[in-house]
Amino acid sequence: GAAQAAGWRLLDARGRDLAPGGASLRSLARIEPPPEPWSARVAAACDVSNPLLGQRGAARAFAPQKGAGPGEVGVLEDGLAVLAERISADVGIDVSSIAHGGAGGGLGAGLAAFFGARLEPGFDRMERVTALERRIGWADAVLTGEGRVDETSLDGKVTGAVARLCAGAATPCLVVAGDVALPAPLLPAERALGVSAAVSLVDRRGRKESFGETAACARSVTADLVRERLAPR
Repeated sequence: GAAQAAGWRLLDARGRDLAPGGASLRSLARIEPPPEPWSARVAAACDVSNPLLGQRGAARAFAPQKGAGPGEVGVLEDGLAVLAERISADVGIDVSSIAHGGAGGGLGAGLAAFFGARLEPGFDRMERVTALERRIGWADAVLTGEGRVDETSLDGKVTGAVARLCAGAATPCLVVAGDVALPAPLLPAERALGVSAAVSLVDRRGRKESFGETAACARSVTADLVRERLAPR
């Protein structure tokens, strides 16, 4: 989508532009560059280091988080594999295994291929811009979180990275997530993340209420956690 918006054409065997969506990439037969080459310098701040393809790739690592079943994951992986093959043949860049290529559902690889982007850890850039490590050093406690805490949270995402900075500063870190889905060997979540507490809306309010009244659940669960952990005794 980003490439097409910038004038690149992703075409099937009959020369038709591909429809949006990962499944259509399976029909990709040719990539044509835009009339005017991209001239701006691009730095892509990526939230994960995962590659485009494979067990840790965009489809297999992240599509299940968004509700994709095994069959849909296979379709997405096949589409991304075709995309990587055509990028190699038509653009002359191998994006199949570059670090951060799987970020944003494969957008990292696309930015590198179609925009000449330099891929870098997004948290590192954010930390520099906000002086986060210094701020964490004088904070009494830090609240962070994400929709779903799982193994990818330990691989460059904000929650895991903030937890590491808090551990280095001996600052209590509290995590509020929509759900916690770590494999059994990594549980409890507090141990895996190295934090003072990690709670989920699903555990505390149930799946139906968490999905139906997410904002209200997030407020109440966060308030409860702060009272439990930080209120004067």
